[in-house]
Amino acid sequence: MNPVVEKIFSRGSDDRDVDLSGEALRDLLSAVDELKDEAMAAGLFQAMWVAGSPDCDAAIVYNIETAEDPGLLAEIANITAVEPREHLPERYSSSLLTLASRQERHPIARAQALKAAYIVATTRPPDMRRLQAHLLDLAIDDHPDYLQHAARIIGFILAHVEDDELLGVLDSFLELDGVQSEAATCLGMLAMADGLGANDQAEAIAAFERSFNLMEQAIATAETRPDAELYSLCLTVLLDFGRDQRKDELGALIDQIRKAAFAYSVIAFPSDDRSWSRQWMGLPQLEGMSWYELAIRIGHVERRFESRAWLHAVRIIEDELVKLYAASRSLLCHAEDGGIEKIIRPRISDELQRDRARLALLEQWLDENGLSGDEASVAAVRGMISEAMEGSLRRHPIEAAASLEVVATALSHLSPEIGARAGAVLRASLVDFDLGATDPVLIDIWSKLARELDRNDDYRTNAEARSFFNTILFTTLSFAFSRTNLTAGAIVGVDYLFNRDRTSPPLEKDLQKDFFSFIQSTALRQIAMRESSDRGGGRADIDFVLNGMNVVAELKKTDADHDLEGLAKTYGLQTAAYQRSSYTLCVLMVLDLVDRRGTAAHIRERVSVQEVIPPAGNTRYSVVVVRIQGMLKAPNELN
Repeated sequence: MNPVVEKIFSRGSDDRDVDLSGEALRDLLSAVDELKDEAMAAGLFQAMWVAGSPDCDAAIVYNIETAEDPGLLAEIANITAVEPREHLPERYSSSLLTLASRQERHPIARAQALKAAYIVATTRPPDMRRLQAHLLDLAIDDHPDYLQHAARIIGFILAHVEDDELLGVLDSFLELDGVQSEAATCLGMLAMADGLGANDQAEAIAAFERSFNLMEQAIATAETRPDAELYSLCLTVLLDFGRDQRKDELGALIDQIRKAAFAYSVIAFPSDDRSWSRQWMGLPQLEGMSWYELAIRIGHVERRFESRAWLHAVRIIEDELVKLYAASRSLLCHAEDGGIEKIIRPRISDELQRDRARLALLEQWLDENGLSGDEASVAAVRGMISEAMEGSLRRHPIEAAASLEVVATALSHLSPEIGARAGAVLRASLVDFDLGATDPVLIDIWSKLARELDRNDDYRTNAEARSFFNTILFTTLSFAFSRTNLTAGAIVGVDYLFNRDRTSPPLEKDLQKDFFSFIQSTALRQIAMRESSDRGGGRADIDFVLNGMNVVAELKKTDADHDLEGLAKTYGLQTAAYQRSSYTLCVLMVLDLVDRRGTAAHIRERVSVQEVIPPAGNTRYSVVVVRIQGMLKAPNELN
């Protein structure tokens, strides 16, 4: 038997330890031919990819040139994405594009080769030029299945770079049966991004109209296109508001968007651990979460006052559409160990959304703080906020550019004490707003936790439970990341993390107050309750309740030196007890007051999924344990 084939069969296709670095080229080429129709073909490619010897690289190029199985090409694309190499085989990119150009090959095999070529090109400008040249030469009589994938690749490229010639290619696809729906959606997304970033009202309306018409075309030319249907509904609200054609059916539109967004978020979220770990083109987990957040937020729009309802609905929709566009068009670059190294984000301006976030948070803060005795000043400030918000949403140049000044002026109308408190909240909100540019390490940890949670029956089999808990999990991780990096004086309410006074240590309520305040800057503020009674016979620290189901976050403090498993053993049963009649998913967050010489472990070491089984039954609960390190010192104080 061929020694290479023998190694592959004896070790198995998933064994990363198969060493082919010393094998002769003739044996490698023979193995490629022998295994080309076998399931082990992917294992052979991976082993050659990892070996990286000159003979293995030569065999890799031959493997691509002769490959015909779409499944093998899909595995090659995935290996290229999640196991990147600094030095690629010679002619790797050109070999992929050569295969993609061969119309006699299976269209899906060609599409996977094109996908792999795009993966390579994202970080190698010369290869990107070759890819763009290939796409410019596409024949309109090519197979529709291949052109559909090519359209999506072009849409991604145009989200990151301007290329009028490629844009013309995508436009030409609007006339092709079987391709026009994907092309229309891609072009509609680009037009929507133009509208969201526009500072001029006429420019924004024109872009939103173009996007709406393209989304409608995408819907009309496909059997089902739930993403385009949702975008179309959202754009309807933006256009009615922008044209000042506000109708009485805003409530009906809101209900449609809420129901459709909930339903689509379930589809958009990755449904298994494989899709999380192998994702690189787009961030479906963030996309699904943004649709979920949109459903939560728009469902809580106060509808009693029509003018205010329109302002809130439009702001929420624009805010989430910016996130959705960024999530759907981002690229993940994996490290050699398979983790996520960086995220390449598309071109889109979020300055308007950032400015509106300041205005909205100040308005929210005024709503939540009675401020009796200061009613006249508060009323004046509310009027200023409303005027500035509407000016921004309508893209009136002066008002749209002046929100920072509006906020400063508004704060000056309040008493010094109240103004200082509101200003502190605003500063904290901007820190939290920046989490929208999500750290790749956060996404990496989130995806790894999702793979571990896939062992949980509720998470694995109940799509609604998965969407609900993923959104809570992302917010929890965002909080942990934020509190890992903030300095003591950055915002009000985080001093407890730096309190090293043994006679007056931090309390659990400090962590609870801080976490709940953080939640107020997220979509979960609509469904989060503190000190919720009648949960498992007790009172839950923070209870997230939606559609009749709940998930609890239990907050503790400890000065015992536990690892994450030890924290679950100590507090896990109490945490799980609150979920006796709901999903078997919960969060345990512990303020660690062990003095670790003022330092904290890496965030990866402070988060994990633990499982507990109460002694009264056999049900297994998944507890996400998060350790928030206290007793900190500033880096310049460490020795």
